Amino acid sequence: MFSRCLIKQPDGDDDDDDNKFPKTTLTRGHTSMKSRSSIHNSILETIGKTPIVHLTPNSSMNHTASNIYLKLESENPGGSIKDRLSIAVIEWAEHFGKLTKGQTVVEASSGNTGIGMAMVCAKKGYPYVCVMSESFSIERRKLMRFLGAKVILTNPAHKGTGMVIKAKELADRHGYFWPNQFENEANAWIHEQTTGPEILGAFQEASISIDHFVCSYGTGGTLLGVGRYLRKHSPKTKIHICEPSNAPMLYSEIPTQYPPSEESSDENGNKYPSTSFESPHPVWRPHL
Repeated sequence: MFSRCLIKQPDGDDDDDDNKFPKTTLTRGHTSMKSRSSIHNSILETIGKTPIVHLTPNSSMNHTASNIYLKLESENPGGSIKDRLSIAVIEWAEHFGKLTKGQTVVEASSGNTGIGMAMVCAKKGYPYVCVMSESFSIERRKLMRFLGAKVILTNPAHKGTGMVIKAKELADRHGYFWPNQFENEANAWIHEQTTGPEILGAFQEASISIDHFVCSYGTGGTLLGVGRYLRKHSPKTKIHICEPSNAPMLYSEIPTQYPPSEESSDENGNKYPSTSFESPHPVWRPHL
């Protein structure tokens, strides 16, 4: 479900971003010398700094003649790259006063963000509600509930749109904090601040150039953040995006339709497009 994840250009120099975004547990850990094998004061300090593994050419794991390197985001404590997003959006909200002590957090997720959010909220003391389609795995529901989250299921026929609508409805009705991972600026920003530098730094340390960067997409945060960093610091690297053959949204070249916004317009009264799509993309399919 590729979204309109926002990461605005700063008004001045790149350093202006330091004033716009907070120093999070993850960014502070990224600039410290503490390794993942060190003693940590919180599980949240172990997010990021994931290993990169080389798949030797013409081996059992790499049947090509190319050097392939994997960044193992599964080594994050919650098991996925979404741990980075989770701590970023929560600490961004804390920094800017969007989230108050004891306030419930609600988010729509197919599972990985939900697990990351459940872990972060459990550590920080926020009740957490995950909204997910009933078609997604039972194992993910169990893991979130084990971490103290409440899981609300939606009709699979309503796809991802139904999840997002329900999360917003709960936030509006009960005063929950809704990070809205699909549009939250901290999503792409955290990957520009941590994931991208981790990748390029490791290759520079080994005196290896990155010819190609390949990733899949969900919210688009990893693609935007890492891609933006590589464009600045490794411009010769070609960036590739992968998507399932049964949900070829980008390959289809069919644009997502955004209805006119009822809340914002330009100086001439022309309404800007809404930040939420009117209906799911015609070729998008839920997890099988």
